[in-house]
Amino acid sequence: MSDPLPLPEPAEQPEFSWKILGILFLKTTALSFVFVAVLLFLTTLIVGVVAERKLTTFQTLTGVSRSELFSLAKEGWRATPRQTDGSITILLLGTDSLETRGDTPPLTDTMLLASINIHSGETTLLSLPRDLWSSAYQTKINALYAYGFEKTPTEPTRFVTDTIAEMTQLPINYTVVLSMEDVATIIDAIGGVRVDIPTSFTDAEFPKSDVDVTTETDPEVLYKTVSFARGQELMNGSRALEYMRSRHSQDENGSDGSRALRQQLVLQSMLSSLLTTKTMTNPETLAQLFTYYQDHLAEYLPMTDGIAIARLLRDADDDLSFESTSLSIFPDDSSGVIFHPPTTQTEGVWIYEVRDTQTFRQEIARLLGNTAE
Repeated sequence: MSDPLPLPEPAEQPEFSWKILGILFLKTTALSFVFVAVLLFLTTLIVGVVAERKLTTFQTLTGVSRSELFSLAKEGWRATPRQTDGSITILLLGTDSLETRGDTPPLTDTMLLASINIHSGETTLLSLPRDLWSSAYQTKINALYAYGFEKTPTEPTRFVTDTIAEMTQLPINYTVVLSMEDVATIIDAIGGVRVDIPTSFTDAEFPKSDVDVTTETDPEVLYKTVSFARGQELMNGSRALEYMRSRHSQDENGSDGSRALRQQLVLQSMLSSLLTTKTMTNPETLAQLFTYYQDHLAEYLPMTDGIAIARLLRDADDDLSFESTSLSIFPDDSSGVIFHPPTTQTEGVWIYEVRDTQTFRQEIARLLGNTAE
């Protein structure tokens, strides 16, 4: 076993439940189905559904020749994605560069296991608390991705993938890293999102993104004020990021729980917009999504594998369904598999620990529809 990794810095006690946070991770589902939207467009090319004019526009904007496009689509259509016993398990890591600016590798703000049943079309989402403790490496699991840049710099996701697979005893077929900036880019590509803001609030300490936090200490330079009024607002990518990231209003909107729910609102709106006929048949929009996917995300989930997954989900037709779930926490749940030890025992670090490894793994297998050992 490797030497223990250094302890993370002490964190404030969370003010939210992981059941609420589990819903937050719908953002990664939304992004996954961005890929599906693009890939379903490619499958329509094979059967000639897309008009010649739209195909030409798509081809011109992406710089991909017709032969290359058809070759890619056909290869993906015939491919078999990585899977285990009829399920595809994806580890989704959400990062936020605004939280860890500078040269420091990003901590994962969100971590999610998504299990896709390729026969039924059911997708189960299991949120993993970012403060869950890895006893093997003496660190929170949200630091594993950052440590991967040191341990396996040419493949930084390998360390976190192997560690989570060992902790859960799940075969992880793919690991995908997504960022808040990915969300903003997609929102701008689809022309913005309409969000119904439930309550008004103001955040006078919203961090500016263009400031060097390693040298600047003046609050007037570091922060700006952002405000949101109750009601519907059409947000571009930048505005949506402010709404999702805000955490310093002087009311309940400043809690992590409220932040999670705001992210849910934005991402549900984004998902709805992505899956409309207007978006799915717009060659300009699909070209932007296609190009962004190839440039930023294909390294995690190759386009051919994505097309293969889209084909399998297409076969499921109207049976596609989503279920969000989370780990049980003791003592709120008497049989909870994780618990929060007193910070006096953890050098002031707020963490969750596994109560019993076997029970922990069995619950994860049950929640994701896998057979526990």
